[in-house]
Amino acid sequence: MWTDLLIDNKPVRAIYGENNEPDLSDVEMQKISIGQYGLVLELSGFNLPNPLPKRWAERGLTNGCCALHFYNKGETSIYRRANLNIHQYKHMSIHIKEEPNGKKSAIITDQHDNCYLEIEADFVSMNKIGGC
Repeated sequence: MWTDLLIDNKPVRAIYGENNEPDLSDVEMQKISIGQYGLVLELSGFNLPNPLPKRWAERGLTNGCCALHFYNKGETSIYRRANLNIHQYKHMSIHIKEEPNGKKSAIITDQHDNCYLEIEADFVSMNKIGGC
């Protein structure tokens, strides 16, 4: 499970349970930011947990949303493969795995499997997980 690669997966597991995780195969990228410590992807549109948290149900939320942070001790490696226009390509897939060198990598593709971005990082965390 990709959530096993997070620095701390307890918040995700508290919402989704031990054997479930957000499905990142068809998400909307709301924002991409590059900062001092790495890259942040703000996502929405992934599956909601079952059962739905009470406050999410009360608010009528229909999608999950979060921010994935890719941290590095040194430089952040970002490889742009094509023109990434997040307003044009809403249905993106994010594949996160661990490389043989211990780094975490993410490959972002569109609905046609065109690769738009590759990221390599020392650590990955999921922040601001919630409903939207």
